[in-house]
Amino acid sequence: MRVRERRDFVRERLRFREREGHVRWYGEWGTGFWHQYLDRENVENHPLLREEFEQRFRIPHVLFCELEDEMTTIGGVRQRTKSKSVPPRLLLLAGFRRLTSGAHWSVISECAFISQRALRKFFAGKFVPFFSSDAYYSTHVYYPKTVASIRETERAYRAQGFPGCVGSVDAVHMPWDAAPAVTNRLFY
Repeated sequence: MRVRERRDFVRERLRFREREGHVRWYGEWGTGFWHQYLDRENVENHPLLREEFEQRFRIPHVLFCELEDEMTTIGGVRQRTKSKSVPPRLLLLAGFRRLTSGAHWSVISECAFISQRALRKFFAGKFVPFFSSDAYYSTHVYYPKTVASIRETERAYRAQGFPGCVGSVDAVHMPWDAAPAVTNRLFY
């Protein structure tokens, strides 16, 4: 019986062998597609960039900034301390992208230039616990309690094509009325 030499497991092949450190896998820091969203004022002052941000991450930029401030203040994430560490804003963008679109970590990693391991660690260790904590959840997640708030909520859902809806408990929107037979299989 022949014994094979044990090799260290490498998850991903180096893309840029001639470089050193992090850039061997992901390229130059600051050149990732999402790095344009790191400057808060740039997104706020540029209507096309703001609209693109809101479509891509499915959250209004103003609300995202509020959540970023709240999470940073409470201590869910800290402002980066080393010049090469990942900005909290970029980690939050990755968390929301995963949550709102179900994108795979490999896709998010390519857009943000962050390793999949770091993304998973942040999502499971900080993002999910923060947003599912009792203090946060009871403050921000609630059902409409008055007739006026029910009507206002239903109006917002009606505008999106969901008449009669006043909330979604699983964050998945499904057609309410006779979906075309071709798309029925998508909702099982």
